[in-house]
Amino acid sequence: MIYIKFLLGQFKVLGMIFISGVFVYPFFVYPKRRYLWNIRHDSKESKPWYFWYADTYESGFGSDENNYINSMYGLYELLRDENGEPDYNRFKKLSKLNKFILSFRWAVIRNGVWNYIIGSSPKDGDKSNVNIITSTGGASAWRWRNKSYFGTQHVTWEVDGKKYFRYSFTKELFSGICVNFMLGTGGSGNREVIKLRFFKRQ
Repeated sequence: MIYIKFLLGQFKVLGMIFISGVFVYPFFVYPKRRYLWNIRHDSKESKPWYFWYADTYESGFGSDENNYINSMYGLYELLRDENGEPDYNRFKKLSKLNKFILSFRWAVIRNGVWNYIIGSSPKDGDKSNVNIITSTGGASAWRWRNKSYFGTQHVTWEVDGKKYFRYSFTKELFSGICVNFMLGTGGSGNREVIKLRFFKRQ
């Protein structure tokens, strides 16, 4: 049942991202982006419904303005200078249209409905009824298998009577080409994760 509930939640997120791309982001979120940034610390009840379609969580860029720019435009990933840092000078020279396209790439395609995803993350607390179903590869049963940790892990647990799970594996397919799959609870901010990626082993 926890697996079905998880997948239904992911379908809801996909639906919200689609609605965001065709309607909510261009007509509500982007025009109100500065307002949404300024109210990000207000109570949940006071925020407008479209707040949950934005990304106001990026921080650590030296100033409130830089945090705002990286939250709305994702410069630290999408527009970097030769040193790999956010390129604020190049950003300032972009046209209004190109700034919108950059923001759309970040807050719809890359980090769609990020406020909703983080805001609805499962509660992280004392775990009970832990059931380690499988753990191979030498890492902890709690460790996501990723590009660095190969093998399989699958664990379920409860927090305040609610059940959660985490399942992932990484394995080599052929000639150094590997596959990684992650599904469940425990991403950054304890968010829910579903990820499939292929990579070449170093």
